[in-house]
Amino acid sequence: MASFLQLIESKSALLDTFFFHQKQAEKCFQKVHIGVSKFQAAVRSFAVRKRIKLLRHSAVAVQRLFRGYLGKLRFREALTQQQRIERQKFFNFSATQIQKLWRGFFSRKYIHHLQARRKFVDSVVAKNAAFQQELRDYYEQELKKGERIREEKKEQEFEEILSHLHHLISTSSAPGVFSSPFTGPAIALDLPIEEHLKRIQSVRT
Repeated sequence: MASFLQLIESKSALLDTFFFHQKQAEKCFQKVHIGVSKFQAAVRSFAVRKRIKLLRHSAVAVQRLFRGYLGKLRFREALTQQQRIERQKFFNFSATQIQKLWRGFFSRKYIHHLQARRKFVDSVVAKNAAFQQELRDYYEQELKKGERIREEKKEQEFEEILSHLHHLISTSSAPGVFSSPFTGPAIALDLPIEEHLKRIQSVRT
């Protein structure tokens, strides 16, 4: 009876102790729950990464095999095309040789004879020589024409420059810069520059 009374008296202490241990258990449960959740997340992420890696390797292997298959198909097609082209070239060459031999035989037997062929070759050589001479004459004419055009352009540019230098003509009282008494008259285009200036001045007036 006395122990029962002590137990009733220590009821509040027992409740406090019970609730304290319950709170501690709840805290431990939260920690355990968080730890278990992290472990599960790590395991699941590892499994997902492993599966993704496996899928990636599988995709790369499939792509490699398919590209190899396509490469083989392209190679076979290119090889077949090349062989077809080579055969066509051989057939064309053979046909050309046969046609050349037949035409030569037919021409020698039924169309041309030796003297006529010699006369034809001589006429071709003569025409070629005449044509080459015409080309040389035309080339020389074009060279002379180009040289003449360049000279005319040079003279025009020279006259255009001198047209703005009329104030440098010599006067009765003072010689111009192009008629220095020390160095002599300046010459351009086989004539003294003073004469060019006077001629341009006379044309303009």
